[in-house]
Amino acid sequence: MLIERVQSLNHDQHFVDICGSRNITVRDCVSNNLQDTYGTATFQIDRAKNLGIWGLLLDGTNPKNITLSNNRITSMSELVLQLGHDQSNVKGLKVVNNTINCTNKTKGQIAIGNDEDTSISKTDIIGNNITLNNVNSAGIHLVSDPKKKFKDISISSNTISGKMRAAIFMGSSIMPN
Repeated sequence: MLIERVQSLNHDQHFVDICGSRNITVRDCVSNNLQDTYGTATFQIDRAKNLGIWGLLLDGTNPKNITLSNNRITSMSELVLQLGHDQSNVKGLKVVNNTINCTNKTKGQIAIGNDEDTSISKTDIIGNNITLNNVNSAGIHLVSDPKKKFKDISISSNTISGKMRAAIFMGSSIMPN
């Protein structure tokens, strides 16, 4: 499936929610989310579980082969690109050449991250341009609990600028002060 050249303004959930899907490309899209509301990640990637309100087949299918490329994102939300959610096991993810402007000056933001109960493997995070505006923010923040894991992850050629706690943080779910 291809989602291309779509513009979204001020979504109150997600611009794109990729749930239990495979072989999805989202490219050349524009998202301007100026709402500071919990749970408004621009892109959320998760497995098909606990989302019966959307009428989805809740068979536990994990996302695979997802590409997010050349998107321009301006956001106030706490987590902008949520690469794993709700015990997902995400494989074959490419986050390439996106421009992410985190505009929240009063709260910390994470531009690219995941929930601690997810596993991520075979993932490339390459060539993204991230701007942060709060000292409690992070550009790339990948976390896991001891039961979950990261495998074959490449993070390269990203530009992360502005006010932040960490450009790249990997480890426990709590970023150091």
